[in-house]
Amino acid sequence: MFQIYKIKDKIPKNMSYIVNTQILTEYFKNIPQVSEMKIWYNNRPLGYEVSLQKILQKKLSYPILIVRYSILRPAPTCLKREQSLSHNWYFLVYPVEQAKKCEYQSLLIKLGFPKLISWLCQKRSTSWFDSSKQFSCILDIQGKEDSTIILKEN
Repeated sequence: MFQIYKIKDKIPKNMSYIVNTQILTEYFKNIPQVSEMKIWYNNRPLGYEVSLQKILQKKLSYPILIVRYSILRPAPTCLKREQSLSHNWYFLVYPVEQAKKCEYQSLLIKLGFPKLISWLCQKRSTSWFDSSKQFSCILDIQGKEDSTIILKEN
């Protein structure tokens, strides 16, 4: 089972996190990062300037799940790589409207999970780990009848 990074952020009663720890564990139990991965339930998918209510009112697209590799360089870069780097893998899980959670979760599992698993299982050069990376599953609801998931690596 994955480690929880911190206590879940509080969310409005009409919202629910897109997936829970059990679902992530079930689908991602065979990834190479399984022992390093942490789950972070976060209530600010677009940062602290944009509230969940504003996202819903304006029908903004926003990430509902991000897999992030983060690297910190607390020591001077002149030290050996192993001594100067701290790295972490995270699932960042965001809330969706509770009334549409089943629809959105189904889309995420069908469209997003296979791509995330593929991304996580890629063979990587040593230099790939020298900077932070992420793969985002973005919920696109901008006035459309059918919502979709946009997948974005950066």
